[in-house]
Amino acid sequence: MKIKVEYLILLAVIGLLSLYLLLHKTDKTHYQLPVLPPVTVDNLSRLTIAQAEDTLVLAKAGDRWEITPQGYPITPSRIEDMLSVIEGLELTAMVSESKNYDRYDLQPDKRIHVQAWSGDTLERDFAIGKAASSFRHTFVKVAGDDRVYHARENFRSKFEQTVESLHDKQVLAFEADTIQAVKLTQGGTTTLISRTQAPVEVTPGAQDQPATDQASEPVWQTPQGVKIDTAKIKTLLNTLARLNCDKYLYDQTKDDLQDPVFTLTLQGLQEYTLKLFARQDAETGPYPALSSENALPFLLPENRVKNIMVPIDDLKVQTDAS
Repeated sequence: MKIKVEYLILLAVIGLLSLYLLLHKTDKTHYQLPVLPPVTVDNLSRLTIAQAEDTLVLAKAGDRWEITPQGYPITPSRIEDMLSVIEGLELTAMVSESKNYDRYDLQPDKRIHVQAWSGDTLERDFAIGKAASSFRHTFVKVAGDDRVYHARENFRSKFEQTVESLHDKQVLAFEADTIQAVKLTQGGTTTLISRTQAPVEVTPGAQDQPATDQASEPVWQTPQGVKIDTAKIKTLLNTLARLNCDKYLYDQTKDDLQDPVFTLTLQGLQEYTLKLFARQDAETGPYPALSSENALPFLLPENRVKNIMVPIDDLKVQTDAS
């Protein structure tokens, strides 16, 4: 009898525990996650990104984004990364209600405060803290809510930007096959190289081939008839066609750079000019430079300059006699 009573008591305890677990749902959340309103990035016109004492204001100008008030163009991939986070921001869990923001880097001197505007309408307003320990989420706080949340993905680094890191480093851009002439000036000597079309030699029996097979080939030469190596001029043009600098010289203007050591002018659908100047250290280091396509002086690394500042003799077609 005593054993039966103990079994009944045990069964009763198990039943009560099961009921407790069922009613309390300890594996479920007891809060409602905020549902953030949708944001369409195509409608956004302005972003503010504030961290500590620094605030960046980014504005859409036509089909590109700029740093204001300077008007510097932003590297497309950088702004696309930020807009993607703003549009897809999703809260996945509530982390804290304690208002102890230091442990999440959400205190005023550590957080990154992001606001996205469409005209005068504030579409998104949130603060970014550090990445969660899993590195698959980021601690965030949304405007009007004191709680800390997990947001999907690790994205703080996408907003840890400066004017220098956002500023598009492309200083020259054109289609290489549109260039018809290249003018090189170095050491007081200017050489013009022009592109002409030379007919392909027709071999016996080739007269019956379609005309497209006998299309002319481009030939580069000087006004004196000195032939230029086509492969080398193509390499030069391809280097220049999407030219990026390493760094802008924000404390200088174009007028501060005088007496270029090398000037290159390209003539195509429009005229492009690149000027290289003596570097501070004559032996090593980057070259100060100017481009007709950019309002600021900038620096080009030595290895890139070596592919640009090519002596005219190195571009000529090499013969056995030479």
